[in-house]
Amino acid sequence: MRVIAFGTYQRDYPRNAQVRACLRGAGVPVEEHHVPVWDGRREAWSAGPAALARLVAAQARLALARIPPTDVVLVGYPGHPDMRAARRAARGRPVVFDPLVSLFDTLVLDRRRFEPRSLAGRALLALDRDAFGGADLVVADTEAHAAFYAERFGVTPQQAFSPAIQRHVGLGLLEWAGDRLRLTTRGQLLSNEVFVDLLPDEVEA
Repeated sequence: MRVIAFGTYQRDYPRNAQVRACLRGAGVPVEEHHVPVWDGRREAWSAGPAALARLVAAQARLALARIPPTDVVLVGYPGHPDMRAARRAARGRPVVFDPLVSLFDTLVLDRRRFEPRSLAGRALLALDRDAFGGADLVVADTEAHAAFYAERFGVTPQQAFSPAIQRHVGLGLLEWAGDRLRLTTRGQLLSNEVFVDLLPDEVEA
């Protein structure tokens, strides 16, 4: 199995760095097709016009990207604008989206930087819908995020990944808490293996 990390993801952000390290630690080769926009910034989405110009230029480059053959294309935070380019570059291979947050949830509902019905609010919601809808697998790090993604964007991992989930429940690595799926104590110790096995079924070794 091979993975390509793709897009404008903030390379030094702990979540992104940890995911790459976990995959490599599980024996999965990870290559990177990275166009820097947010690197070195503490708060990517508080950036001004200069960062926006870099983002537009980066999207133009990503739209023309040609990547080596791979099994999975991984888009990390904050790669929401990268998803269309990722699908084109993937050429039918699975695209895994690790968003960390919904931009609409964070900037509109949580921080209240924009009103939900404002132009910016509607644009963020459209961007979220496009990004989440374009993924074969969405990674959610908390039950609250998983519930929000399911309600807002129709992300239902139990439907898309039922065989792998049932297998890990049987092994005692995952468990259901009501309608939420979570790692058991043993599963937390083997989370790398669980994560790799929950990649889409189309992935070929």
